[in-house]
Parts: sequence; structure tokens; C-alpha cells
Amino acid sequence: IKNFGRKAADTFLVIATIEGGSGVVYADTLTWSLTADTEDTVSFKEFKPTDAANYTITVSTLMTPDESDEDDEMSKTLYGSGIVEPVTPTSPSAIQLEITSLSSVRYTLPSGERGTLTVYDPSGRRIESYRIQGEGQVAMKSSLSSGVYFVKLEAGKTSVTRKAVVLR
Repeated sequence: IKNFGRKAADTFLVIATIEGGSGVVYADTLTWSLTADTEDTVSFKEFKPTDAANYTITVSTLMTPDESDEDDEMSKTLYGSGIVEPVTPTSPSAIQLEITSLSSVRYTLPSGERGTLTVYDPSGRRIESYRIQGEGQVAMKSSLSSGVYFVKLEAGKTSVTRKAVVLR
């Protein structure tokens, strides 16, 4: 999302909806803020399709006042592949990975344990990688283009992977 305005947008809503054949199948709303002429990446709660259908995701912003309504909404088609991703159980004491914005990723490792946080594109190409320890947050350096990315947190013999979607 980007604030093209000359003034800060102190509090506004960022809304994601996904429509399938039966109408809206997903909705999530975040409260956000941006200073003038800045941008940020937002991550919504996970969407798990029930079949290999195609879906349309629409992300919109709702702010008052708004200098221009023309740039407040973007839609993309999500194409279903029919590939089911296995669910990997994780225990609460294991490593944890939280993505609320791909520009800033939070992680938790067991005390004193070291690990690696890596961002991959859908083809498996490594985009960024960071060595981490304990609990913290990584500010991503790359300017990622629109698309699907995978963030993998590895520590010892344990790993957690999360999917993130970037819309520009």
C-alpha cells in the first residue's frame, strides 16, 4: 500500500476480500497508518482455498479524507493449482514465525538457539537470507514485486514455512 498524499494517513482501514464462484469466501480488515508519500507491505490472515478454483482478491483502502479515490483498490486473479499443501504441526515450544507485513517479519526461537530466516520466490530461488537468534524482528531489505513468496525459518532440525502475498 502507498500513501501518495501530501499528508500523513494516521489511521485507515486496509480491506482484503476474496471472491470465488459462490461469492465472498474470505475477508480480513487491518487498521494501518502511513506518513506522507510512503509505502508499506501488509499481510492478511491466511486464506485456504477449498478447491482448485480461481479466485479474485481485492485489496482496498478506506481513509478520510482522501485526495483521490482512483488509487484505493487493486484486484488480482488467484489461479488454483489443485496441489494440497500438507499441514505441519508445530508445538508451542518450537520455533514460531509471524508475518503481519513482509517488510517486517517476527520470529521466536528457543532460548540461545540460532537459525536462518530465508525468503524464496515460487520457483524456489532465494531472495534474502538472515542469520537470527532468540526472539526478534527482521526488516526485509528487498523491494519485492507483486507475487507470492515463502518465508522459511530454520533452527536445528525444525523449520516453519509461511506463504506471503505482495500486492503493489
